[in-house]
Amino acid sequence: MPRKLLLIFLLALTVRVLFFSLAAVSSGGTISELVPRFDGYIDITENLLAGNGFTQDGAPPFVPDSIRTPLYPFFLAGLIAVFGNHIAVIMVQMLVASFIPLLAYRIARQLLADERIATMTGVFLAVEPLTVHLSSTLQVETFFTLFFLGGLTVFLDYGKEPRTQTLIVVAFLFGLATLARPTIQYLPLLLIGAVFLLLRKDTAQAIRHSLVLVLVFGTVLSPWVIRNYLQFGNPALSVQSVSVPYAFLVPSAIALEEGIGFSKAQEEFNRGVGGIKNIEDITLANAKIYKKRFPSLLLAHPVGLLKSVGVTVFTFFTHDGYLDVLGRLHIDPKLRLERPAFTLLFESPKKAVSLVVSLSKSPALLIILGRILWALITIFFAIGVIKLIKTPEHRAKGVFILLLVAYFVFTTVAVGLAVNARFRVPVNALVFIFTVYGASGLLSSIQAFAHKYKKAEVL
Repeated sequence: MPRKLLLIFLLALTVRVLFFSLAAVSSGGTISELVPRFDGYIDITENLLAGNGFTQDGAPPFVPDSIRTPLYPFFLAGLIAVFGNHIAVIMVQMLVASFIPLLAYRIARQLLADERIATMTGVFLAVEPLTVHLSSTLQVETFFTLFFLGGLTVFLDYGKEPRTQTLIVVAFLFGLATLARPTIQYLPLLLIGAVFLLLRKDTAQAIRHSLVLVLVFGTVLSPWVIRNYLQFGNPALSVQSVSVPYAFLVPSAIALEEGIGFSKAQEEFNRGVGGIKNIEDITLANAKIYKKRFPSLLLAHPVGLLKSVGVTVFTFFTHDGYLDVLGRLHIDPKLRLERPAFTLLFESPKKAVSLVVSLSKSPALLIILGRILWALITIFFAIGVIKLIKTPEHRAKGVFILLLVAYFVFTTVAVGLAVNARFRVPVNALVFIFTVYGASGLLSSIQAFAHKYKKAEVL
């Protein structure tokens, strides 16, 4: 490993170990505090180890789970079976997470061939607070991001030299990423489009490669598809493609259209026309019923839907997630919002300013600084996108990466006001590559203008 990459890796690992050590000290030594139960993954893992099957239930009859996909729980179960405790699992995961900045570095080199931008991207991914926090939790983001960026960097290799063997690796890695989190189950459609563009002079080869991509990707997913069909009569990978928009997007549209809090809107929707007690009522076995009802319920609130989409897109890029980081260290900034601060700014600028002033005197200052940082990153990201697309030699790759980021934005719309920075984590590397490219371009333009101005003064 080159010295620079080794230093980035060691920086990432050191920061993660230090953060986890601080979390351990603030937790008081209790495992439940140090390794909180998020998203049901550890519940499924413990049931797998106890022989109860793939379920989140803590007691019989152990109903099979249709929410989570299998790869991460089986990964956790394997590590716990080998090492015997959760702390060892976290240590392994932090080690794995420290390779992600190296993948980001490689992708930046592939896209721009700029050593400085690649280094800055790698360092950013090594120290960014939310990704550091997530790498020491039993949540799927780290595991998913590793396979996703791994698949992407190999696909960029394929773009340089289209070989069948390379595409097989791409499909396999993206298949594993999908079994970790099904967000990218439709990503092969974008990849196939890219394959046909790359091989536009050889349609027959493009068709063959597309079939290979679909075949390998489908083969990786097939065991879980078969399991769900036999268990629930539904071949979908997860019920979330139905349950999440039904239980989150519709209430979000209602909340924004009627000017009420999300929790209140969700509670009223569930008790009323939604006809559910909570999101767990929707499973793969009955998903077709709710999928059929969803469009009419959502379109009944068109204004709220448009507002929700706008808030989601804005929040996707600007949310920092640093409240979770503080919470992990048991630092309570006493910040409780019913909706994103972005909506509060437009509804009542005076209240928004008052909120910022009060928060600046507390640990929530980190959140304010984080929000400012990500707002600036978003601005420079937009500049970088424009600059990259305007540059002929980078245009094709730039458009592809932009579509990739847009794919994640589009799939995040389903969560409505529940959007947070975790949904952006897998593409943080791509966002930051564009950001540094845009910032460096703007800086060069300013320097050129200043030089021209000084030259004109001399004349």
